[in-house]
Amino acid sequence: MLARCRRYLKQVSVAVYALIVPRGRRWENAQRRYIRWAESPMSPAYLEYVRIMGEEFSQFVGAPTRMVDVGCGNGIFGGMSYTEAGYLPLKRRGGYILGVDPLPPLKPIPWLSEFRQGKIEELVLNGFNEAAFVTTFDHIENIDVAITRLKEAGIKTLFIWETTYRRHTRGDLDHPHHYTYTELAELLRRHDFKITKKRRVDENRDTEGYFIEAKKL
Repeated sequence: MLARCRRYLKQVSVAVYALIVPRGRRWENAQRRYIRWAESPMSPAYLEYVRIMGEEFSQFVGAPTRMVDVGCGNGIFGGMSYTEAGYLPLKRRGGYILGVDPLPPLKPIPWLSEFRQGKIEELVLNGFNEAAFVTTFDHIENIDVAITRLKEAGIKTLFIWETTYRRHTRGDLDHPHHYTYTELAELLRRHDFKITKKRRVDENRDTEGYFIEAKKL
C-alpha cells in the first residue's frame, strides 16, 4: 500500500510539474540534473555493469562505417570517461563516429571521430549510414523530428539500447517519453524502419531492456 501511494504521489507531482513548467524548460532542467548525476561518484559494481553492457552493445552493433551517436554524453560518467566505461570498442572497429549532444564535452572523448554540440532535432547532417541511441532514445524531446533528420542524413540503420516498459507509462522529470516495446516498434514503423534484430538484455517487474537493430525499408 505504501509503495502504491508513493507511485501515485510521484505521478501527480510529474503531472503538476508538466503543467507548470514549459516543455523546453523541463528539458533544460533535466540536463542539469543529468550533469550532477553523471559527475557524482558511482559504485565500482555499477561502472563494471556499464563496461560489460557497453562491450556487449558494441558487439551487437558490429562494425559501423559512418555512425552518428545520438546523445553521446559529455565525456563524464561517474568521474570516468566513456572510454573507461566500455564504449571504445565501437571506434576500435574502424568506423567514423560523430557524437552529438546538447552538452559540451567536459573531457576529451577519444572514441569519437568528431563532436558536434546541439540537439539532434536541430542539426543538419549528411553522409552517414548508421545511428546509435545508447540509452538515449527516451531522452530525445521530439523523437519524430530526430528520426526525420537522421533519414535526411542518409541513415539506413538504427541501433537502439533502451529500457522499455511493460505497460504504457507517462514520462518523468528526466525522460520526456517512456515506451513499451510495442510503442517503440510502431514509432519506428511510422518512419519506415523495421526491427530486424533484437536481444533482451535485462528485465524486471516493470521494464525490459533491449538491444535493437532497425533497418529502413
